[in-house]
Amino acid sequence: PPTAYAGIERAAAWLVRGLSNHCRIHTDLIAKEGSMVSPMGKLWPIENEGQIKDVVRTMEECGELPDVFLDWTHDKLLSLVRPDLKIVNTFSVMSMTGSGINPVLISHGQAAGPNFKSHEVKVIHYGLDFDEYPLYTGLREDYLLYMGQLIDGKRIEWACEVALQTNRPLRIHGPGWGRREYHAMLREYESKSNGLISII
Repeated sequence: PPTAYAGIERAAAWLVRGLSNHCRIHTDLIAKEGSMVSPMGKLWPIENEGQIKDVVRTMEECGELPDVFLDWTHDKLLSLVRPDLKIVNTFSVMSMTGSGINPVLISHGQAAGPNFKSHEVKVIHYGLDFDEYPLYTGLREDYLLYMGQLIDGKRIEWACEVALQTNRPLRIHGPGWGRREYHAMLREYESKSNGLISII
């Protein structure tokens, strides 16, 4: 939702803005009401991903079907229900979901993973709008920070080792979607660190 843009939603908004404002490509957006869309584009509001296929049907009936769909959803349902469309699927997680038609990844680490080795993939890193991330120049606490999913592929144990070897506090924030064993390992790092590592 637009009031709580996270990484994927914000990257999608930047892409829409870049394609529309800088490349002058008419770019529509299928997303929640109030999501950022450029003056050249149109918002097709939905409440959940399951409604995307209905929006596509409406686009078709109105003669407004786009040349290409860029699917940033988690489950890639569009390529499953409408394989006849031109679709590029952007994967922001390590798992292969949906049909895997025309996969675009956001890191070379993903491309090296077991889920994508049998697919011909392209890697396009997320762009950033640095105007939205002004450099903080005030006083701040001295600690390391990890923010993201608590899963094996993120190699959070490396951050734990850096904290221990440099004697700098590490704060770990994120949803616990990883394996139980991985979480247990991180908790062990936390318990043996004498307060240096904290999982919040």
